[in-house]
Amino acid sequence: MVALLPAGPASGPGRLSLTYLLLLAGSGAYVPFLTLHLLGRGWSTASVGAALTGVALVRLVSAPGTGLIADRLRRDDLLFLTMTGAAAVAVLVVATATHPVVLGLALLTVAAVRAPASIVLDSAIVRTLAEAGTPASHYGRVRLWGSVGYLASAVGVAALLGDRPATAVLVAAGFLLLAAGSASALGTGGSAPRARLGPALAALAQDRVLVGLLVAAALHGAALNAFDAWFPALLVARGWAVGWTGPAMVLGIGAEILALQATPSLRTRATPTTLLVLAGVTGAVRLLATALMPHVALVVAAQVLHGVALGVWWAAAVEATSTRVSPAVRASTQALLLASAYGVGPALTGILAAVLVRGDDPTPLFLAGVGLSLAGAIVALTAQSASPVPQPA
Repeated sequence: MVALLPAGPASGPGRLSLTYLLLLAGSGAYVPFLTLHLLGRGWSTASVGAALTGVALVRLVSAPGTGLIADRLRRDDLLFLTMTGAAAVAVLVVATATHPVVLGLALLTVAAVRAPASIVLDSAIVRTLAEAGTPASHYGRVRLWGSVGYLASAVGVAALLGDRPATAVLVAAGFLLLAAGSASALGTGGSAPRARLGPALAALAQDRVLVGLLVAAALHGAALNAFDAWFPALLVARGWAVGWTGPAMVLGIGAEILALQATPSLRTRATPTTLLVLAGVTGAVRLLATALMPHVALVVAAQVLHGVALGVWWAAAVEATSTRVSPAVRASTQALLLASAYGVGPALTGILAAVLVRGDDPTPLFLAGVGLSLAGAIVALTAQSASPVPQPA
């Protein structure tokens, strides 16, 4: 396998954009339909909540582990190929398995390798931008192609396979295989020296600004996950067609693409912290409207706020964290951000779902997400007042 991927530099933002498009196209055919797929297999809402909590906990462990491996291995292309290939096989099992134990193990395997693969990709993007002398705020203009892939996949699958979630998951496996095939675009891990991981991670833990940002990411990630995992179920509970997921995706992710494109311009007017606070408040308004609007068209229209709630937030979070550390531990830091937002956050959402969701209506979970989003904004704002701790070169 190493011979098939000779060591070399990343191919540049163009091919990395294509890789992100394929990777998140797989997510677009998987994430919005997973809850319905599990319910279709006869799982209760409590069982689904417990499963999603387990998925988040696995991701919480696997994401930092991926970052450590990436910083030590310095073969981003090989690591990405391995993880996305394994994710494709595991997603295939999720789509076809009927035994609950087999299905549960496949879910945990997907969690261990699919989302953490984006750590390696994000690290390669930030490295490529730095090597080209481009500001880190331009990360969003590469990442937006992932949103394009997610949107196209989710809308297409909802339109063609909305009533067949198992088939939708099969489509996700195909996109992940294509993403694995583009792994050579990532190149190696750059020329930064291998870090002594113990002292480097200890230094990260002493950075109070970084710790505050990670806590804010966990809270904001929990709020985002309430929508991502439970929106189709909300539509069903209110007697609305699942097909409304498509227009909601178009508005929300379309706005996200525009927001990511505008991130460099926004950064000339506001700091990353200000953008994180703006995203938190916007996310709270979005979830409140989703929970309380009486007509499905109004609920769908509210998803235009997703552009700021996720697009601006993620770009600002990546910049805020990556610029506080040395290149030697860039992947590990990115892993901590991912683990907070998409590990701790969804785990918290899963716990709240098991407690708050009664029957099939997840409205109380959306209302809880309002508070989580606002709390994340407050923590991001207060973290800025902490004294920075210099990181070793």
